[in-house]
Amino acid sequence: IHPDDLARLQEETAGYIGRGIDSFTQEYRMRTRSGEVRWVEDQTRVIRDAQGQITHLQGVAWDVTGRKKADELRREAREYLEKIINSISDPIFVKDSEHRFVLVNDAECALADRSREEMIGKTDYDFFPKEQVDVFWKHDEEVLTTGKESTNEEDITDAYGRKYTIFTKKTRYTDPGGRHYIVGVIRDITTLKRAEEDIRRSEE
Repeated sequence: IHPDDLARLQEETAGYIGRGIDSFTQEYRMRTRSGEVRWVEDQTRVIRDAQGQITHLQGVAWDVTGRKKADELRREAREYLEKIINSISDPIFVKDSEHRFVLVNDAECALADRSREEMIGKTDYDFFPKEQVDVFWKHDEEVLTTGKESTNEEDITDAYGRKYTIFTKKTRYTDPGGRHYIVGVIRDITTLKRAEEDIRRSEE
């Protein structure tokens, strides 16, 4: 067993046995004779005698190195994607079919003046005025129901009470399990709308 995992493994095993758990699964690294490090998944069963005393532990281990490497690649890919999304100045969000945030970038967090942890699992109603969210919700539901892309001008008030006109593009994403999500990108067009209004007034 890899020395960096040995103490943890012994502590976990003692904890399971101490709580009367006679069947448990653990993952840890092992070193082969050639020095290669492999990950294993070990299913252990506690064997007791007629008096209930432990006689030995019986285990079956599977080599899960390939799975662990795949998990690590997925984790790295997700971190890379998050860095790219967070480098974009426009707010970006992903909501599930219940309109709850499952992913937000830094710009979206700034708009709501909330941390990522505070936003995940919540809906727009937790952060923005109800009359505005009613409009967002309607457009979101249309995307979820029809699968058609939605582009809309919407009004929004940020956490500091500042009002903006935004252009929001929303699309539906369906994962391999058939679950639907809303992917949205927000563009602040307040300055553009004000300039258009100034031009209109000057022409009157």
